[in-house]
Amino acid sequence: MTLRARTVLAISLTLAGLIGALYLASNAIVLGGFVGEEDQDTRQNVQRVVSALATESDALAGTARDWAGWDDTYAYIHDHNPTYIQSNLAANVSYINNQWSLTLYLDPAGTLVFGKAFDLGGQREVPLPAGLDRHLTSADLLVRQTDPESSTTGLLALPDRVILVSAQPILTSARQGPVRGTLILGRFFDAHEIAGLARTTQLTLTAYPVGAADMPADVRAALAALTGGPTIIVRPLSADTVGGYTLLRDIYGQPALVLRTVQPRAIYARGQSTLLFFIVILLVIGGALSLVNVLVLEAWILAPLARLSRAVATIGRNSDLTARVPERGRDELARLGQDINNMLAALEQAERALAHRAFHDSLTGLPNRALFMDRLTHALARSERALGDVAVLFLDLDDFKAINDTLGHAAGDQLLIAVAGRIQASVRGGDTVARLGGDEFTVLMEDLTDRQETQQIVARIQERLGLPFLLNGRDVTIRASLGVAWGRAGTTPADLLRRADLAMYQVKRRGKAG
Repeated sequence: MTLRARTVLAISLTLAGLIGALYLASNAIVLGGFVGEEDQDTRQNVQRVVSALATESDALAGTARDWAGWDDTYAYIHDHNPTYIQSNLAANVSYINNQWSLTLYLDPAGTLVFGKAFDLGGQREVPLPAGLDRHLTSADLLVRQTDPESSTTGLLALPDRVILVSAQPILTSARQGPVRGTLILGRFFDAHEIAGLARTTQLTLTAYPVGAADMPADVRAALAALTGGPTIIVRPLSADTVGGYTLLRDIYGQPALVLRTVQPRAIYARGQSTLLFFIVILLVIGGALSLVNVLVLEAWILAPLARLSRAVATIGRNSDLTARVPERGRDELARLGQDINNMLAALEQAERALAHRAFHDSLTGLPNRALFMDRLTHALARSERALGDVAVLFLDLDDFKAINDTLGHAAGDQLLIAVAGRIQASVRGGDTVARLGGDEFTVLMEDLTDRQETQQIVARIQERLGLPFLLNGRDVTIRASLGVAWGRAGTTPADLLRRADLAMYQVKRRGKAG
């Protein structure tokens, strides 16, 4: 990556980091404010539902008080005259008009004189709810209306449903006693009732009895939080909706019903739009500042540095250590140019010394792999115009490690130098002998018109290497494994060397020394 690209990247990353930090801060401050506003609005909506339910409770209590404090009701609970029921409750008009689901008349002992249940949604009479009888005893709070001023209004949780009930003492029209029993009016808290509350409050509303098996996970979690906790909680349901929850208790103070309102996150969406606008403004301002910084850096640093880089690249491309880079000004870049020129002068002096080391083996003085491959490349190229082949001989000393282990590495180095001398003495004057490393040697032979000539050279090498070597006052005899490969133009140097190496390994596998 170029310095210019790195500079732009660094500025971009700095800008991105700054915008990210500002985003997090603004998200916590700005968006947090909108979340708070959304929370407050949702709580108000839940409270609207609670207030609407309280209004309906009051209305039901008022109707129950009117029917319980009526001379006809007072007379009926005393004489059980069926005319009262036939005139007022036999038809379903009263249930529909007053939105009743339940009417119960009980005498002072708590005995049920008359009871009827009506499904407002299905517009039909239904059996009395299961479990209701357990609450119709004189000792129960619902029935214990012994005082003209007493009454009980609220939710009654039964095994299969929740009912909004109001229990009033039966009195005369002048609200005089003695109390002759209890009148209970009720409304099933079912889908019909929920739909009515939703229409009244213009909210999306659902309700779940505390023991309902089909209670959604979010409502179940809200119930756990509301039990013994806050009266209202607000939780996001998704990126687009938010839910408000409250727990309604029955007339005995026990959890009975969980109400949930669901509304679009319009306030939150408005906060996101505001935050997005803020981020866009930051991007525009940050982008403009970044562009100014890049232009200044380009004029003062990057462009002069690019000129210096081009000058150095030209020197490197031309391999001309006598050339020099321009030196302008008195700043750090100018001093860098001076340092580069001083370095070029030093390199120019060192180049001559390094040239020999770069292409020759430091121990034997023979060409190394780099010089050997270079000469092999040129030899193969010349073979296209010449008549002869090119041959590569790959030689590896057998059991050389034993020399190092028994006589020491100094003796091993002495042996390698002696081997190099004997190989050079065995080849033709124009052939190249090289040491690739360790105890591996190669010989490059050109202009071979007869492969028999190669065999003769190999025989001379084997003969001379077979003579003893004097190492540390001892005569040491070694053997070598040799592989030969021939090639012409079109053969790659690496392939020719590889085939010679493979030939040598074939000798190793067959028992060495051949």
